[in-house]
Amino acid sequence: MKRHFAIFSILVFVSFCLMACSVVPFQPALTSSAKLYNSQYVLQFSETKNNERYYGEKNRLLWLYDLCIISHYAKNHKASNQTCQQAEGLVENLQKISISESVQVYFSDSNARSYSGYPFEKHFLHAIGMINYSTSGNTAEALIESRRLDISTNSINKKDISLEESFGRYLSALIYESEGNMDSALIDYRKAFHGYLENNKKLGLPYPSMIGNDLQRAFLKMDSENQYELYKNKYFLPEPVYPLDKGRGEVILIIEAGLAPYRATEFFSNTSSEQPFGIFKDRFPLIHHAVAKVVDGQQSEKSTKVYDTRLVLKDFEQQKIRAEIDSNNFDFIADHNFSHFGGSMGTYEPVADNERADVRSWFTLPGAVHFLRMSLLQGKHDLAVKYYSYYNEEIYRQLLEDVVVRANKRTFLFVKLP
Repeated sequence: MKRHFAIFSILVFVSFCLMACSVVPFQPALTSSAKLYNSQYVLQFSETKNNERYYGEKNRLLWLYDLCIISHYAKNHKASNQTCQQAEGLVENLQKISISESVQVYFSDSNARSYSGYPFEKHFLHAIGMINYSTSGNTAEALIESRRLDISTNSINKKDISLEESFGRYLSALIYESEGNMDSALIDYRKAFHGYLENNKKLGLPYPSMIGNDLQRAFLKMDSENQYELYKNKYFLPEPVYPLDKGRGEVILIIEAGLAPYRATEFFSNTSSEQPFGIFKDRFPLIHHAVAKVVDGQQSEKSTKVYDTRLVLKDFEQQKIRAEIDSNNFDFIADHNFSHFGGSMGTYEPVADNERADVRSWFTLPGAVHFLRMSLLQGKHDLAVKYYSYYNEEIYRQLLEDVVVRANKRTFLFVKLP
């Protein structure tokens, strides 16, 4: 019990340190972001790396997950890629031993099992890899991560608790197109488009404003006029624009805002006893959107949300709850409304009377991801970026200096914000 509490305490400590480190006061003058976050996350990475024993062997995957994402925030791409790959290998090993381990701990609580994570967490490892490599200019390795994502998503039984990783597919398509591989770009644009449509209807997940435009452009570049007309008429898609034509390139600023919900134990009473539940607690990102403007120019663009971790978690957890209810006959919560969004997500995981709720999760993930895209003439540009809250108040400014734009190519940038 003490060990479990210590593990949860260190995870909460790491999470809130991340939030504290990432909060930067409003600055009235534009400032360069080159070193705003690096030193703070470098320190956090070092502390987490030295805290392996506090996680324990059953939570080794969570330790690797945290190292992977914290070093990513610190822009230590090499360390992030190494730990992401270690985490991926451990997930595969845990899947092999999960059945035998489950039998061994059948009469114990769920915290005695090794944490094996959610399928979307494994998918996100590859998205992190793509961001690490693409922002470093290593698109060849970024596309290897894209193929790993493809293998990862195709290996999952769609009847299980899983979703098509639309965000990763979208990022992959953008990289493929930038490298001139329109065949692969079209495949991923189409998968991302349908994944976003489905998840928008099902979960309310964000639908990127440019995804339909990107798909239509890919159809025309691949001489698929029939598909172009079909999608145009069926989904009312606009005429495409061409951000990589006529001596222009595109800058894509990837904004990772806030942190994912964390889990805590709450109790739900029935007629005979109190049942412990793992419940996700919301932590809304401070950043709602961003607007970038070319310094000494007129062109400006607004960001669009491409990923929302809390809504993904909500869906995974609700499916898990339904499975638990069916298998354990928890009739007393079968009609409970899991859709409210007050101070918590209202997504509960029931456990047996002799168990404690399993509150483990990868809650150092970003709470949301945004893309800010600008098509610019080749050359160097200074970009002024303003970040706004949910109340449309400007809370932070940033200056991206000497951004190199290459004709017919994409330049990927990354920033972590509260």
